[in-house]
Amino acid sequence: MKEYNPLSTKDMQRLLQAKKAARKAQEQRRSKRREFIEDFVGHHWGPDGTGRDDRTPLNLRELAISIYSWSLVAQMPQVMVESVFPEMRAIAADLQADANTKYRDIQLAEVLEEIVLDAMFDRGIAKVAVNEYDGAYDIGEETIYTARATIARVSLDHFVYDHTANAFRDVSFSGDRYEIDWDDLNNDEEANKKVVNTLTPTVRPGRDEVGAEAFEPIEYEMQERTDEKYREVIEAWDIWLPRNKLVLTMSDQQPTPIKITDWTGHKKGPYFTLGFQKVPDAITPLSPSDLLKDLDDLQNKLYNKAAEDALEQKDVLGYSGEAADDAERIVGAKNREAIRMDNPGKVAEYKFNGADPRTVAASIQAKNDFDFMAGGLSILGGMGPSSETAAQDKLLSQQASKRLEFMRQRVESFTQEVLTALMHFDYTDPLLDRHFERKVAGTQITVPARLTAERIGNVDMNFLFKITPHSMQYESPQARNAKMWQMLDRVSANPMFAQAGIMPNLEYIMRQTAQLLPLHDLDEMFIFRSAAETPGPDTSRGPASPPQTHRTYERVNRPGATQQGHDQTMQALLSGAGVQDANAGAVGRMIS
Repeated sequence: MKEYNPLSTKDMQRLLQAKKAARKAQEQRRSKRREFIEDFVGHHWGPDGTGRDDRTPLNLRELAISIYSWSLVAQMPQVMVESVFPEMRAIAADLQADANTKYRDIQLAEVLEEIVLDAMFDRGIAKVAVNEYDGAYDIGEETIYTARATIARVSLDHFVYDHTANAFRDVSFSGDRYEIDWDDLNNDEEANKKVVNTLTPTVRPGRDEVGAEAFEPIEYEMQERTDEKYREVIEAWDIWLPRNKLVLTMSDQQPTPIKITDWTGHKKGPYFTLGFQKVPDAITPLSPSDLLKDLDDLQNKLYNKAAEDALEQKDVLGYSGEAADDAERIVGAKNREAIRMDNPGKVAEYKFNGADPRTVAASIQAKNDFDFMAGGLSILGGMGPSSETAAQDKLLSQQASKRLEFMRQRVESFTQEVLTALMHFDYTDPLLDRHFERKVAGTQITVPARLTAERIGNVDMNFLFKITPHSMQYESPQARNAKMWQMLDRVSANPMFAQAGIMPNLEYIMRQTAQLLPLHDLDEMFIFRSAAETPGPDTSRGPASPPQTHRTYERVNRPGATQQGHDQTMQALLSGAGVQDANAGAVGRMIS
């Protein structure tokens, strides 16, 4: 098969036509994503209420997406480097320490958080490339400048891909639109100067070949843009061609590429996509917004209708002619004031309009259905138990986390791919020579370390890069402290550890506990002595406790107030059905 020639006018025209067709085909999905984002931000966000038109008193989608995002990417992922070769394990430890420091510097966690948020509305897109200065080396009289790998989030509005493929791994091209500083482009030695000289820089956002607005923040999409950028830029495309291992840098102003770069990075190329639910024979994933939009819209429509009816409710006092004086006295009376009534039977209170109990019940049912479709959102968000017993709650929590665990596996697999691409860039540099310090595991001691290309060798063959399991999940100081003491209990209860000479460092554990809780007056609360200063047990007084003890366990059942029980009782009360006194009383208690 004839290879694509980027310098051929015929091949370039075919690529540009395919790119234009792809952008046009993807316009519907871009519009749907914008609609999802408007629903997410609600009615009042942005200038002049850029969000959705109708009110969203209960923005359930924002709640669901916030809980998902926080549960999936709460902190920086930790890199774990392994090697099957024993002689390479010390180098693997150095790579692991260097990578975790380096990727914290490029704000990897923040970029991943943005990409995961994008995946809530369609898909998240990451671009891994070398585009940042990282130092210089002097070789003889020549200075060699090096760059490091970076990761960037790509918006779907600025992305293009071969829409005829059924999976992203099968696309014949993909790319993204971005801005290049005009001065930087003129100073780029790899750029085609003849092409650059034909380009015109701009200070205002333009439109692409299908009329899509470029780099338009969503909060300004409903306003006419007249503002200008601080510096002149060129709006360019990077187009990745997998078969040719080429990256073309192009502008819509000129069909000839500005720059043609041989790809030396990860075999999958510069672009990585994150989607949560695959669809057979389709490249577009099914996002959480696709699943939850209808129920969220239904619930808010019912809620708004019930609220409008409730606000229109009228309470009036009706009376017959001879009871006019009684009516006046009732209206003017204070609360619990005694008044005279000559015709009490001819004065009555009447209610008109008001919220329909069936509408309120349907709104509550829609909210419960949303919770169900979101995978047990109230449990995932820690918003109180949904059952009557702790054992049932634990079982429900395990089942509810199935959806979240599925999403977490997707995010971790995506993050591992991105990190592998980053490390391929960073540690295949033939001029690599990095000096740093790393901490010895289990101690506070730091030792000097050095990574060179010669020492690492073939990074793809010698090492395996992984994400430390669940390292992106948030763990509270209290939970970490509980884990530490739980491990201490297990070690203390198992004589095997003592026989092997493994003893807990109680002072370290106490000081860690003081830092996590925190307890700043630990040294005033306890006196720490060395083992030699610690007196042995006093056995002269016999056993410190009786040889036998007796315990009595008493189980007391107290009716609780759960969200599910609260909603069911409210529906019964509003519809006029009878409820038990205990259930009616639980409505007034705080949901625990």
